Formats: sequence, C-alpha cells, structure tokens
Amino acid sequence: PLQHPIHIAEDLAYLDLLSDGRLDWGVGKGYDPREFANYGVPFEERDERWQEGIEIVLRAWTDGRLSYTGKHYQIPDMELFPKPLQRPHPPTYLMVSRSDSSVEEAARRLWPVVLGQGPDWDDTRHKLQLYRSTALEAGHQRSAIEDALSRCAQLKQIHVAPTAEQAQDEYKNGLMWYFETSSNRSMFGFKRERQPYEY
Repeated sequence: PLQHPIHIAEDLAYLDLLSDGRLDWGVGKGYDPREFANYGVPFEERDERWQEGIEIVLRAWTDGRLSYTGKHYQIPDMELFPKPLQRPHPPTYLMVSRSDSSVEEAARRLWPVVLGQGPDWDDTRHKLQLYRSTALEAGHQRSAIEDALSRCAQLKQIHVAPTAEQAQDEYKNGLMWYFETSSNRSMFGFKRERQPYEY
C-alpha cells in the first residue's frame, strides 16, 4: 500500500526478466503506522489499498494491458513494459506478521505464506492448520494445498560472519535493542510486556 502498483509491476517484471524467470514475489499489507505516516498514507486505508494494489499488479502481469478505476488508484488504459517472463505471473507469497485473516486470504488464493518472527511453535501450527482448512473450504485440491504449504516459511533474523563468536559480537547489541523496544515487539506479534530475552 506504500508504493504505486504499476511501479511495482514494472520493476518486478524487469527483475523477473533479469533473473531468467526466477522471481518469487512476497507482498504484505504493512504493520507500522509510523511507516505509513512517513509516506503520507493513512493507516486506516491499508487493507483497501492493498486489495486494489494486488489486483492491479496481477492484472498487469497477467494481461499485459489494463485500465483501472478504484477508490485509491486510477490508471488509464496502458500497456505494461516490460512483461514478466513467468506466465501468468511470478509466484506470489503473502507476508504475515501475526494476522489470522491474512492467512485465510492467502489460503483462499492458494498463495504460500511467509510468517514473521513473532509466531511461536503453537501459533505457527495453528496458522498452518487454518491455512489448510480455509483452502479446503475454498475448493482447492488437497495436493495443491499440500504443495503450497510445503513452500510456506518463517522469517528469522541471522547474522553471518566467519565464526559464531564474531557473528554474536557484531549482532548482539542491535538485536537486543530491537527486541527491547516494546513497539517493535508488538508489531511482530510478541508480547508487549518486558521479556527476559537472552542472547
């Protein structure tokens, strides 16, 4: 919702061509009201803008040409240049920080999800079971659902260095600052209360 969908469609189509059709596209709604404020986009509009933006990008990639009149985007008749190599479009992944409704949205479309760092084992299990049941209710074949589930993932922060000791030394202070900031914890699905994080 923070970038114009035609700009996204063009840039990522170009990247798909450069990578010889190896682009996987991950898209999320956004979660930080401060980030929306920095771009001058009202946070309350994120769901509507996200829905319109996804429709525009996928139609541009699939059809190569579109016109669109929505609440937030008005696009005159145009042809997309360049067009992605993958047809009908690059694979789509939905980024989910904590929302069950986003998991359900992905399951209805049979898009794999990439979970944020917040969900623990139990919540991750719940979200994958929710994905499976929602996709079945949407009428998808069990084999296609299991294939989509096999491509789901969860983000984890890592730091690579020549040794484990060097990686820990270089990364510890920044990581601990990040998780000690209460607003960061809640944005990623962690409890707001101070936690006894250990490195």
